[in-house]
Amino acid sequence: MAGTLSVAMMFVLRCLHPPSGALALMAVLGGPTIKAAGFGFVVWPVGAGSLAMLVVALIFNNLTGKRYPHLSKSAPVNRHKTSDPTPMERVGVKATDLDIVLNQYDQVIDMDRDSLEDLFRRLEMQAYNRRFGGMTCAEIMSRDVATVTPETSLRDAWKLFRQHHIKALPVVSGDHRAIGIITQTDLIKHSDWDLRTGFQMSVPQIARRVIRLDRKVGEIMTSPVQTARQDAVVAELVPRMADAGLHQVPIVDRDSLLVGIVTQSDLVAALFRGRGMIQAESRPNGRIPLSAVR
Repeated sequence: MAGTLSVAMMFVLRCLHPPSGALALMAVLGGPTIKAAGFGFVVWPVGAGSLAMLVVALIFNNLTGKRYPHLSKSAPVNRHKTSDPTPMERVGVKATDLDIVLNQYDQVIDMDRDSLEDLFRRLEMQAYNRRFGGMTCAEIMSRDVATVTPETSLRDAWKLFRQHHIKALPVVSGDHRAIGIITQTDLIKHSDWDLRTGFQMSVPQIARRVIRLDRKVGEIMTSPVQTARQDAVVAELVPRMADAGLHQVPIVDRDSLLVGIVTQSDLVAALFRGRGMIQAESRPNGRIPLSAVR
């Protein structure tokens, strides 16, 4: 009965595991020594042994990068605080799709739901890489990148913003390693903006009047900065820019030296180029139809 009830509860709770039926038999057939222990047998050696295995599982799983016990990840949050789903939820496999399929499948799967969803996301990325030829960040990045150091004044940084018509500047160390990033939004966030007059001023006026341009970049930059390797496929940047809200990602080599930057504009152009290539390959004459341009 112990083994039967255990397996039945495992199916109900969807946590199938070997029921350790031999332990129940041992308690009954173990002879005078186990019978003499009485209910103390549950504490020692059964309880102590189970606790030891749990401790080993905790250590092993966390050392190998698999969090245990597993905590369900929170639902994606729309950074703009609107009711729209996040961009990645609007295309491809959705969480609700997975729930529907699991209910239809109606079998125990030896994998938690979050891991299964992550598996499908990775599968989507792999399919994208196959369709779009594994386009890498090095192929689409801007290489002539304006940069600043932590010691650069905000005044000089603002001049670079205006000179190059850009919204972000990678911050590099003396050996050209990417250590941070500063954006126009950072300038406004750290300004003495008066709400009574702020909405009547343009960004250049805000910079001239309320931002302390004598401060250093290192005082307000975002650090550490999220970067990507130059040999990383473009698909890896999609979740970061779609859901994480990044507008630009510095690109580094294997030594973490800055070699370029990819912006949302670069990513859109890459996606358009990839779709156009697929359309061209699917046509006998190799031409891209007008619908692909639209």
